[in-house]
Amino acid sequence: WPSPQAIASECNGHPLFLAIYREVTHRHWHSVSRPTVRDRLEGWSVYKEVLDELLDDDSTNSQQRQAPFFLLPDWCFDMLHEFVYQFQGFCQFRAAVHAAAKKHNVPIDGSAIPSNAPHHLMENITQLNLHKDAWAVETVMYYLHRLM
Repeated sequence: WPSPQAIASECNGHPLFLAIYREVTHRHWHSVSRPTVRDRLEGWSVYKEVLDELLDDDSTNSQQRQAPFFLLPDWCFDMLHEFVYQFQGFCQFRAAVHAAAKKHNVPIDGSAIPSNAPHHLMENITQLNLHKDAWAVETVMYYLHRLM
């Protein structure tokens, strides 16, 4: 897939179009590969961007207002379904990391790292600690509530 920057000129840089394009490409990548912790965190960024664009109330300024952008109900369903699916997957991933940390006697906060701790476990713990707000239940519920 070309990057959103590469196709921006094709849509006059329309932010909602580019956010949806990024979501579609991420959804495809997520479906054909085994997502890493970084892919899951990027998914959060992708969905925050597209939902913020869809829910943006500041577009009422007539100077910045763009032509109406209509989404098919099937597209809306697919995006929302994948949003919830990736949230569920992230929660399961986070629980698996916590279980593995407990099994290897690794503290979740990343302190006092045992020498026998698997490298991938430490990478996952580090990334989860750096991005504690990613896929937070409260924020996910905020977006779902705003969509109603």
